[in-house]
Amino acid sequence: MKILIYAQALWLALMFSSNKVVAQPMKDGLWEITVSSEIKMGGSVNRMPPNTMRKCVKREELKSMSQGRQETNPANCRLLREERKGDKLFLTQECRNGGVAYVYNSTGIYKENYMEVNTEMSVKGSKDVSKSVIIAKRIGDCK
Repeated sequence: MKILIYAQALWLALMFSSNKVVAQPMKDGLWEITVSSEIKMGGSVNRMPPNTMRKCVKREELKSMSQGRQETNPANCRLLREERKGDKLFLTQECRNGGVAYVYNSTGIYKENYMEVNTEMSVKGSKDVSKSVIIAKRIGDCK
């Protein structure tokens, strides 16, 4: 679960923090973020109820997060693919936790006031798969 959260944080940091990532960077402010996920293990499917939170996102905070992400887990994760096409970003990364390797394939669509990220995590050598969808909408200025 920590690795899934790390992947989601990486996406948010990439989306918000760098003018290089997007032609029109996302605005800071009050964002409503909803995460939905499902896990397929051993032939069964477990769907988690959507989790929605509101977060005041400040550009300084995101810049710091983006710079810190490489220090968070440098030995355990490596970026295999990063491709941008218009308002879409495609990432593939591999992470290791102990002797287990995880592969993440993510696709993000982002606008100035909206973001949607679909991530699929698979365990190498297994049919276990976790899918998550993050939808974030800017709902106003921070108070």
